[in-house]
Amino acid sequence: MSLLLSAVASIFIFHPQLMSLAVDSLSSLASMDPKFSMTLLLGICFTLKYSALQEITQQKNWYALKILEMLPLLASSSAMVPLILQILMPMLQEDAKPEAGGATVLRGVLYAMAVRLLCKTWIVTDRVFGTLQRDICLSIAASIRDVCRHNPDRGVDLILSVSSCIESRDSSVQALGFEAIAYLSEADVIDFYTAWSIIEKHMLDYSEDPVVALGLCTLVRWGAMDAEANPEAAMKVILIEHILKAIPDFLKRSLEFLVSEDNPEIRKAMEDLVVRIINFEHINRRRAVKERKAMTHKVEKLLDIFPRAMFSSGKWETKISVGELPGAALLSVSFTSKTCKDISKLHGKYEAMLLEVAESLQLARNICVALLAFQSWKSFINCWLSAVTVTGASPNASDESSKSASMVLKILLRLAEKSIPRVAENIALAIGALCFAASEYTVLSDASSFLLKWLFQYEHEHQQWSAAISLGLVSNSLHITDKSRKVDIIHGLLEVSQNSRSCLVKGACGAGLGFTCQNLFTQVNDDSEGRVTEAKLLGKIIHSLSLTIRQMCPSSSDSMMHLRRSFPLDEDEAQADVLTDLLSYSYEDVSDSWGATGLVLGLGNTVVALYRLGAFDGIKSIKNILLSWITYCDFSSQGSQDEVFEIPLSIGSCLVLPTVVHFCERAEMTDIDLPGFWAAHRNLLMASSIGAGSLLSYILNEGVHSLKFDDIRCLLENMRSLYTQSYPPIVQLGGMLGVVNAFGAGAVTLTEKFLRPSLGIDDVSKDSLYIRGPISANPALEPLSTSLIQEMFVIAKESTDKQIRRYAAWSVSFLRHWWLSLDSQSVQESRSVSENTLMNDFPNVKTVASVLRCLSQAPRLPGSADWGAIIKRCMRYGAQSSAKSKMTAQEPNTIREECIRLSLAHASSDSSLMLFVDELAIGSRFSTLELNLQCLLLSQLSEIMGVFSASRFEKLYGDLVEWLSSSATYLLYSAYEKSLLRISFWKGLHQCLVKASDKSAGALQVEKCIELLFSLLPVSISDHELTEAVSCLSVAPQDWLMNVLQVRKINAIGEGNHDAEAVKKVIITARLVKKGCLPASELGKLKTFILSSESEGIWIVLLEVVGALYGADSSIKGQWLLDAIEISCISRHPTTALQFVGILSGRCCDYMPLLILSPEAVLSDLPVTLPSLLSSSKAKTAAHSCWAIQCGRPASRLNITCHLRRG
Repeated sequence: MSLLLSAVASIFIFHPQLMSLAVDSLSSLASMDPKFSMTLLLGICFTLKYSALQEITQQKNWYALKILEMLPLLASSSAMVPLILQILMPMLQEDAKPEAGGATVLRGVLYAMAVRLLCKTWIVTDRVFGTLQRDICLSIAASIRDVCRHNPDRGVDLILSVSSCIESRDSSVQALGFEAIAYLSEADVIDFYTAWSIIEKHMLDYSEDPVVALGLCTLVRWGAMDAEANPEAAMKVILIEHILKAIPDFLKRSLEFLVSEDNPEIRKAMEDLVVRIINFEHINRRRAVKERKAMTHKVEKLLDIFPRAMFSSGKWETKISVGELPGAALLSVSFTSKTCKDISKLHGKYEAMLLEVAESLQLARNICVALLAFQSWKSFINCWLSAVTVTGASPNASDESSKSASMVLKILLRLAEKSIPRVAENIALAIGALCFAASEYTVLSDASSFLLKWLFQYEHEHQQWSAAISLGLVSNSLHITDKSRKVDIIHGLLEVSQNSRSCLVKGACGAGLGFTCQNLFTQVNDDSEGRVTEAKLLGKIIHSLSLTIRQMCPSSSDSMMHLRRSFPLDEDEAQADVLTDLLSYSYEDVSDSWGATGLVLGLGNTVVALYRLGAFDGIKSIKNILLSWITYCDFSSQGSQDEVFEIPLSIGSCLVLPTVVHFCERAEMTDIDLPGFWAAHRNLLMASSIGAGSLLSYILNEGVHSLKFDDIRCLLENMRSLYTQSYPPIVQLGGMLGVVNAFGAGAVTLTEKFLRPSLGIDDVSKDSLYIRGPISANPALEPLSTSLIQEMFVIAKESTDKQIRRYAAWSVSFLRHWWLSLDSQSVQESRSVSENTLMNDFPNVKTVASVLRCLSQAPRLPGSADWGAIIKRCMRYGAQSSAKSKMTAQEPNTIREECIRLSLAHASSDSSLMLFVDELAIGSRFSTLELNLQCLLLSQLSEIMGVFSASRFEKLYGDLVEWLSSSATYLLYSAYEKSLLRISFWKGLHQCLVKASDKSAGALQVEKCIELLFSLLPVSISDHELTEAVSCLSVAPQDWLMNVLQVRKINAIGEGNHDAEAVKKVIITARLVKKGCLPASELGKLKTFILSSESEGIWIVLLEVVGALYGADSSIKGQWLLDAIEISCISRHPTTALQFVGILSGRCCDYMPLLILSPEAVLSDLPVTLPSLLSSSKAKTAAHSCWAIQCGRPASRLNITCHLRRG
């Protein structure tokens, strides 16, 4: 009988009105039958769990308290006492004791209630008295402490009770007493040392009990106020403070515990401790700047005196004329307003110098030398414009700059028309350099038009090949909206490359086409049509380059055919391409090796555009092709015809492969195989030296990889041998450029930006086995680097070979100019590591993740480290760990996630981390990341918004919209993975809308993102995704939101049609109404659509609508009920309206806990639920109206009855 009665009572325990009676009944049953206690205890646990999962309201809290009151009654069974204590003990823990503040009131209530329940349990059984006694004492002590904290004057009245707490032998009670005395001492209502006389007698051993030590730490700091009046007692207090602070190597031991702990919970606690230590150190540590004697690198001294040694401080009267050292003069000599204050005379001086240098600077049909000249002319033009702007300074600086650029362009165009070929080639490069320095549309337009005219002068080779190189670079200076000009340049280069019979012109056009690819797919608001157009242009470029390379070098036929098949053309273009492919070139056509070299340079430089397009396989193919072209051919011997064909390919590969490999490594598409790369370049002299120096600089300045000291020294010695032995001048130039490129000068490289390393000499050991960081900042390499620059300095000054002197001065000037031009940028000093450190560079994955988490919460990062390089190394290590094994205790990608979190936390204060975040946020890079990293970045959009500029963030929005709408990566994900991405995106957009101070900033892009996400929502949407979507939409602009949620063509839907888009809109609207973000009237506008639709597929909509209406006013619910009944009488599909009536009636009637929620059950229960609802006092009006509707429509009643019977 007891079980039967308890089963009935358990049912009614969920009823809102009968719950109290049901609990009393169960309590009586427990008192009558102790055997029933265990079953009842399980019921109590289940009921409490159910209550915890419900929305927290005052009624639910009372419900849980009522259930807990049953626990003491179960103690009549002795077996139940341990279980009751097990339930109550968590409520009596330290963190559940009463605390001050509104946020902790609930914990105090739980503690007080647990003590009260213990007391009631003790009444039933005496076994819990020990626990009860201690907890009563703790409650009293905590209450006394709180009184002293909030009102010290009242606390003094309780001083005897405070004294009792201090005399207690319970450590927790005594610690609370210490805290009470501390608050009274702080308010100066008692004398600290009077209280100390009592404390000293009863104090427990704080060295063994951390609870007492914590309370004592809170107390003793107030002993300083009256220390002079009580010297003896004060000395004892100071001794205690010293002991408390004297934990040996506290910081070191804390870090050791952190890195050695395996238990996840203890590790988390240690992370919290370390974060607290970091914050404490940040607030309290004195940041005195350590004085240190500035040490200047000898290379810096040499670079500083170089212009004075070669020229006369930049004045026109020079010890050596600019014609003798033309390249060095462009980079070192300039005129200012101090030397010439008349603008016309200043123009005249620069014009005269331009002519003298152009006559002396011989490009020698060498594309590599032409690129060096372009870089030099760019420096010269910048100095020219700056000098003219400063001399003719006016209130409107932009107008003065525009006039200066226009004047310089007129001079260049005038000189170019009447100059001899050698001079004209240089002036064409100078015109291209001017476009880099000037941003005025007219200047860029006139300059590009002139160069395009020269490009089609087939009878003048010198005009074509110099104009082709300049046009490729000029296209990167055009405004992003000047699409037609860019397209004209690309089409012009393609046409000349196809029609010209000159290998040099073809090579220059190929190099120019490669440079044009740097500016493809860079528009912020690039529409799909524009992107398709640029993709076709890129395909034409690659087809043209591969076809021309195949014609010039037949040995490359297979690799070029494979590459071309990766980029199919339109049918008409493919037919024209086949006809061109039938043309052949004789052996004499390829006698100029720099023709094919330029084509290879162009092919390598297309990887940036391919990356933005997402053609990652094409990038890998180009990299592998370039690697295959680096051969071991010997220039000193006469090889076969195939070897002669391969030499240009090898030279081009050596020059461009460092850029390609570095790009792939930064994008995590490949690892650098540096030793093999050097070995392959051993006999390629000029090109290999330049390329190896560039790659060495990429690697060391990036700071991700450590290289052997002996390998670096050997490579630099090999480069040195090229210009200290009897090689041809052009080879010696390659050796010198290789050395300055190893420092970071970036000669011949126009597509990468090089940062300036710090020249400060670090205090690390000079016997390091491995090097990470710039060469110039490493003490181990200082003697060698200094001797290398000194030798070039001496050659430039004293060599008897005029050409070698020019090349030496030019190389040193490149290094000096690069150094001075990037003064505002710096890379951290080089760090040397021992071999043991390198072998154990990273501890286990969990430790690295813990350290990154701690640093993410730090107020700031130490400024003495290159955090960009550190994060990249950690990202690389995380990828390697993930590839090696799938860990069970922790996800393998945790390190990479923590790297991104740390970067976002500190990107605003560290430029290297900002660049790292910027790289990850590029659309093509984002698509290659792992799913968890993509989700993380999407959820952290608000953090990225705080780092990026408005235009960059707008570009990110555009990339994300394109990726979600058309990316193959996203389409390949499973439905669950897509849902994770969408949920993360909803979260990120929600935070952006909440934090955005300027609602108009990027508003259009945000709306596009939300509209896209809305369209991607499935009909069977998960509750999690729906919740995040509603949260995001709840903070969106309401006018725009209402337009998005509008259901169109309602008149057609009245026939019973409804689509997935409309269903989603109704569900979202219902959720927003339920959340209180929209008025219920907005849902009422959709009433006809909802209730007139076919019942199939509309069930979930009805549930959401009823859920939204449940909390609405009774009049609104009544109106919906009447409208639904009326619609059921006239609709061709009355089942839908009747199901709605059934759901609403069942939800609001008294039988709700007993009902089953299903499409069939709500119809069968309708005869019971509807009368029950209408019988309530609040529904009298609705009842009368309902009766009137039914009486007026007898045919409809018959129709409804038929549907009910069929249902």
